[in-house]
Amino acid sequence: MMNAATDDTTNDTTTGPEALPLTATDARERRIVVAVDGSDSSIDALRKAVELAGPLTAAVEAVSVWQYPAAVVDTYPSSLWTPEEDAQATLNAAAATVFGESIPAWFSTSIRS
Repeated sequence: MMNAATDDTTNDTTTGPEALPLTATDARERRIVVAVDGSDSSIDALRKAVELAGPLTAAVEAVSVWQYPAAVVDTYPSSLWTPEEDAQATLNAAAATVFGESIPAWFSTSIRS
């Protein structure tokens, strides 16, 4: 019996963005949407979505949702802080964590309020 690690016919089981069989220019009609809030579990969910994207030939969209806290709106509106900027920074950090500096074209982010 051959060990799978030494069997030349065994499929590569590498996971992660580097294992995706498609290039950044491949057309992807399917889409995996994953909510990202910056938590470890949301980063893990994003990694899983990326892992599934290759075999499913799917694009991945990371989504962040925000709303103004009632106390901020009622007390003082501020032009110095916006939840949109925080949400985009969270998405950018998540993408950098998962992909490093090379973010593929089939990955996108969106912010919802």
